[in-house]
Amino acid sequence: MKMYPALLLCLCCSLCHGSEFPFSLKFKVSRSDLVFVGTVTKIQLHEISRTSGSSFKTQRVTIQVKPSEQIKGKCPPSLTFTCRSVSFIEGHIIHGRTAGFDSYGIRAGQEYICYLRTTDTGYVITSNTNQFMERIDRKKSTARDIGQTSKTVPLKAKLSQLRQIAAEPTGKPPNNNPQNQP
Repeated sequence: MKMYPALLLCLCCSLCHGSEFPFSLKFKVSRSDLVFVGTVTKIQLHEISRTSGSSFKTQRVTIQVKPSEQIKGKCPPSLTFTCRSVSFIEGHIIHGRTAGFDSYGIRAGQEYICYLRTTDTGYVITSNTNQFMERIDRKKSTARDIGQTSKTVPLKAKLSQLRQIAAEPTGKPPNNNPQNQP
């Protein structure tokens, strides 16, 4: 009985401090139809609204990207995808929720490792979390390792690991945090 308050405290702390459930690279690649390096060319922020069945607001975002390196799947020369951001700016207030894609952190002209899946209506980010758009810094030759180490890692090693995972035979995706799936 004494364990429940400690468990509740851990859960509250992780939610309040923006913690996310970790996703392995293997999981992220297996859930994605396209994995590539690309430069964001345009960002269009749409309406802010409450999602059905939820008490908090989200913002629909359209992102246009020019792929420069394919890792998994066949990328067109330019593609557009949509996502729902739960971390956004409304007026002068930054709204942020844990485990949420953040539209205010994505910048045109910036390069990312993108994980997308296809739907009947086009491309979408594989999961509505910023773990599925990892920022690249070419000057430092690094990438954000979101969901794995949550640190900046050498870009060459990260891309090598992604290529190796993408080349593995596909099978059933690993069962990694099914409660956090789109």
